[in-house]
Amino acid sequence: MGLIKFILLLIVLFAAFTFWRQWQAWQTSKRKPPPTADKPPLMVRCVHCGVHLPEGQAIREDQNWYCSVEHLEADRNG
Repeated sequence: MGLIKFILLLIVLFAAFTFWRQWQAWQTSKRKPPPTADKPPLMVRCVHCGVHLPEGQAIREDQNWYCSVEHLEADRNG
């Protein structure tokens, strides 16, 4: 009779362990992944003065980048 109780105990423990692992996997899959860091902005160099600034703040003409309208005009005129 003792051997049967031992086998039943092993079966119950195995079932509980299996259930616990599946529950952990389910909880892990529900979590949102951590937010990814945004890429840093692309930096461009002003042709006139050499200052580097984010592409979104720069002024582009043909293949040249400028930090301000004044530098764009200065480069056009001279």
